[in-house]
Amino acid sequence: MQLREVGMHVHDKRMALGITHAQLAKLAGLSRSTVNHLEKGSLEDIGFTKLNNLLSLLGMNFDVTQRLKKSPALKMAAQIASTSYRKILTSDILKNILSTGEVPEDYKAHVMTLLDEAPIPLVFSAIEATARATNMQTKKILRNVSNLAKSLHTHRAIW
Repeated sequence: MQLREVGMHVHDKRMALGITHAQLAKLAGLSRSTVNHLEKGSLEDIGFTKLNNLLSLLGMNFDVTQRLKKSPALKMAAQIASTSYRKILTSDILKNILSTGEVPEDYKAHVMTLLDEAPIPLVFSAIEATARATNMQTKKILRNVSNLAKSLHTHRAIW
């Protein structure tokens, strides 16, 4: 596959997630210009590590295929969010939180932990899994996550 084709898939995935060039660039440790040139097909070269990191953030690999549709992302995200807490956040509760943008009081710390400490590709995978399970647009769920991050005063600036 040519770098130009990879760029087209990156563009499609970024748009589906509803994130900007700048947000993706910040997450991947690249310049906004590099992401823009990759998507336009005008980037002549990018290192393996940089491209691999960018693709994994988007839940893609060098075959530019999405991770398995039945991924355990929600379950894994809920487990990570529950690690330090007595009360367990289930994947169904997490799916409800992400889809509605509303957090029950006793799960606020869990959601803060998820948004501040969980690997970003896992959070994106959980967002996508929620979108598939609820037939909602990924962009809408990402907006919910952004609003949750603001209301909970999380430290990770990406949301």
